[in-house]
Amino acid sequence: MVDSVLAAPSPAAVVAEAETPAPKPRRDRNAPRPHPTDFDDAQSFVQYVRKQYDKDREADEANRKEMIEDTRFVAGEQWDPAVRQRRDSANKPTLTINRLPAYVAQIVGNRRLNDIGIKIIPDIGGTKEVAEIREGLIRSIQKLSRAQYAYDKAFEQQVIGGLGHFQVHLEYAHDDVFEQDIRIDPIPNPLAVVWDQNSVDPSGADARHVFVVDKVPRRDFKKRYPKASAGEWESDMDAARSFGWDTSDTVQIVSFWRMRSKLRTVALMIDGSVQDVTDIPEDVWWDKVAPGENGEPMIREVQRKYAQMYLCTSQDILAGPYDLPITRVPVFRVPGWELLVEGDRIRWGLIRFLRDPQKLHNYWRSTIAEKLVGSPKVKWIAADTAVEGREEEWRKSHLTDDPLLVYNADSGAPPTRQPPVEMEAALIQEAGMAAQDIRDVSNLHEASLGQQSNEVSGRAIMARQRVGEVGTVIYQDNLNMAIEEAGKVI
Repeated sequence: MVDSVLAAPSPAAVVAEAETPAPKPRRDRNAPRPHPTDFDDAQSFVQYVRKQYDKDREADEANRKEMIEDTRFVAGEQWDPAVRQRRDSANKPTLTINRLPAYVAQIVGNRRLNDIGIKIIPDIGGTKEVAEIREGLIRSIQKLSRAQYAYDKAFEQQVIGGLGHFQVHLEYAHDDVFEQDIRIDPIPNPLAVVWDQNSVDPSGADARHVFVVDKVPRRDFKKRYPKASAGEWESDMDAARSFGWDTSDTVQIVSFWRMRSKLRTVALMIDGSVQDVTDIPEDVWWDKVAPGENGEPMIREVQRKYAQMYLCTSQDILAGPYDLPITRVPVFRVPGWELLVEGDRIRWGLIRFLRDPQKLHNYWRSTIAEKLVGSPKVKWIAADTAVEGREEEWRKSHLTDDPLLVYNADSGAPPTRQPPVEMEAALIQEAGMAAQDIRDVSNLHEASLGQQSNEVSGRAIMARQRVGEVGTVIYQDNLNMAIEEAGKVI
């Protein structure tokens, strides 16, 4: 068991059950926090944290920008600002026929109808009875912490922008007790998590560190941490602000998780169990150790992993260390598609490649509307003398119910009415092609969306629906992987 302290006053308060400590003198809660033993002082540690944060975020900056664009796009911001301004100035319609939420809802809704639970299977040295007990406890944890919401939120972020997250942490059961509950909580903002740039596991299991950020009002921060520094290092403030660490109204608090290890001694006992005997007197366990093939006792030293968290600002340590005896960080990635292209990781979700056909669909529908709006206006061709003095009557003839129009007969031929503007078939065809492109790129066709299509038999409809489910199974599969990792941590 690793050392621990009380629950952290942070957005991600994660602690471990501590061994009973000896009585300690009361500590000033505003006193400086102890710095990690592998750094000379708190200042050098915070500098390391900030620089590592900047490096990791910069390495993923292109994907983060695309995620923002994807989210805005599915929310309806689908016109290029310059194009919209130009069309608005010309009084041309800029319609947004947003078809994308229906496709997102189809995938997200299918997952909500098929909730995935955590199944515990006995491993080496385990029993079915113990596995069933643990599975029941995990079901209770998921229910009490509304874990399905955390899973659904991560899944929604994954489908839209290509990456979602949730986390496992501990919190006190009530305000007046010391018992702590395990909780599975969502991380509403997918951009609030910055991962170790060298991590390659989809769920983040191999990450050496991760940042979970939260912005709090500066006024509240000063009340809670009156002696903490939020931005007094003038030489580093420009870099800090460029990556969103500090603003005039808010302070960014970062839960910095990192993986560490301790040298431990483990022994294989006669009963087949493996026990950590590091802190146990040798005379208590030596006779219970199983002998090896050479007759020597089965004892070895190992580096046992544990997760450690510090709560920091860009300039100071607010709380920590908080240690958990787990083999990975308690934050879980739920990615969409990820490809490695010449050393760069490219990530996307459902929306990324639907943006272009959706833009075309909006343009062609707007052009059709523009044509239709102009069609009811009656157009006339007339000699200038035929309508001299009566120009306004003829220009506004389509706005009045008066059947009588008078022209100057002395001018000769009367004005002639022009036929209405005909709608080009190409415009309607292009709008239809753009809509079909959306279906083809998403691999979700009419049958998958519950719409009528060419399929007429039940078997044909189910086959087309099956194509859509198979084409999007990567999202569900990556979520299942993250849930499985959460079960191991719990």
